[in-house]
Amino acid sequence: MPPLFSVGIVLFETKFLEQSLSSLFAQNFANVEFLLRDHSPDFVASKFIEEKLPEIAARAKIFRGENLWHSGGMNFLIRQSQGEFFVAASADALYEPNFLVRAAEILNKAENAKVGVLGGKLKGWDFEKNEKLETLDSAGIGTKKSGKFFEIGSGENSEKFTEEKIVFGISGALAILRRSALEEIAENGEFFDEKLHFKNDVDLAFRLNWLGWQAKFSPEIVAWHARGLGDAKPRSERSDFERENSTFGQFVVIAKNFDANFSWRVKFLMKLRLLALRTFGIFGKAEGVGIRKFDALSANLQPSRHQVAAAEIEKLLV
Repeated sequence: MPPLFSVGIVLFETKFLEQSLSSLFAQNFANVEFLLRDHSPDFVASKFIEEKLPEIAARAKIFRGENLWHSGGMNFLIRQSQGEFFVAASADALYEPNFLVRAAEILNKAENAKVGVLGGKLKGWDFEKNEKLETLDSAGIGTKKSGKFFEIGSGENSEKFTEEKIVFGISGALAILRRSALEEIAENGEFFDEKLHFKNDVDLAFRLNWLGWQAKFSPEIVAWHARGLGDAKPRSERSDFERENSTFGQFVVIAKNFDANFSWRVKFLMKLRLLALRTFGIFGKAEGVGIRKFDALSANLQPSRHQVAAAEIEKLLV
């Protein structure tokens, strides 16, 4: 029998649910459990599923509770799950019917024993037009030497990405995580850092890498994601919440994962980027709030645990 996969989704709204969950629950893979945690106002999302999608409601374990955001919700579901692998999935995506079959085949190969997280082609989904796109949303997370994080291949044609490769990290929109890796990297019982509403997947990627786990991209894992295509939205289109927490997340991730043994170039570029963000925070009200929030807790931040040399992490920075 193939290993058990646990698929977890945190629910915030009903907009995409009928199409998204119908594709997810149509997987050609038998050994799977589905766990949903509803954070929506008055639990409208789980009520929608029970009323409109009763077959899906009957197959899923549905939990309702206070809004713990993405990190807290995923942590809750990981603790409730039983699988050897946990799939952090999204309610605003469509899923290729064999992605779990392919994931099981890939992760069971001996050469992938140290792959702690697997991801694939996240293509664009134009929900309003009900159109699957060939434009990439993400083929993994990349990190520059300055500590600037980006979605690999964002906005490019997905047909260019045809080979498996080791990457820095995998987008939290669809990350297939090995339970043994999650248990090893846990901090104070948390897998995703619950302080972070943005860049929690980057922090997770750093911690996996520091403990010797790999992130792998495979073109055989395919889904379509409805978030905006291309690079991050321009500042003018971001809410204060997004700008505050994105800035806060940037500072937290670097502070937790900065290493004195990085090369002088990496240390200089990271410090220069943070200095530039602090300067910009003088003029950006929301960004300034995020920086002050970081400063208030920075002395108590717990550094990520390191088992590999800083030079090995630098090999993953571009």
